[in-house]
Amino acid sequence: RAVKNGRVITFEPVPEHRELILDHLELNHIKNVKLLSYGIGASFQKTTLLVCEEMGAYSTAHTEQKQRLRNQHKCQEISIEITSLDELIPQKNLPIPDFIKIDVEGLEFAALQGMEQTIKQYQPELFIELHGFNNAQIAHWLLAHDYQIWQVRDGIKITNANTEMAKRFLYASPSKSST
Repeated sequence: RAVKNGRVITFEPVPEHRELILDHLELNHIKNVKLLSYGIGASFQKTTLLVCEEMGAYSTAHTEQKQRLRNQHKCQEISIEITSLDELIPQKNLPIPDFIKIDVEGLEFAALQGMEQTIKQYQPELFIELHGFNNAQIAHWLLAHDYQIWQVRDGIKITNANTEMAKRFLYASPSKSST
């Protein structure tokens, strides 16, 4: 739960999932959350998202993953808009983030690229759910942007020497020297 005077900005491109979030917020009388209907990526684009409700509401915009899932599961393809955090912050007059949770179903690297200016300027802490695509590349990118990284499950500190250990969940904070 956010601090009483804090604000949470959340992004959800799937209409059914947005409705669930709104229902939850209303049921729990939560007023400090703003819900936007975008996916987060490198820049503005319209794309399709494959939504597989039988897999616990799993969805992906990742091309190879969509092809594999389409052949194995009953899924629905929907049109969505993706934009970057760097574009949205000034456009929607959003507060400067001090913490960002990234769960973008395989588009983690694109999302980071689309918030590069935000990361450089404001150095928010990051919690990233990895979906198995570009994990080492993501770790190298974060390290190059002066972040310390830990693999959450095992508490392993990720360095340039062990980026292959970057799996599932990462916590990244600005290096002491950059703050």
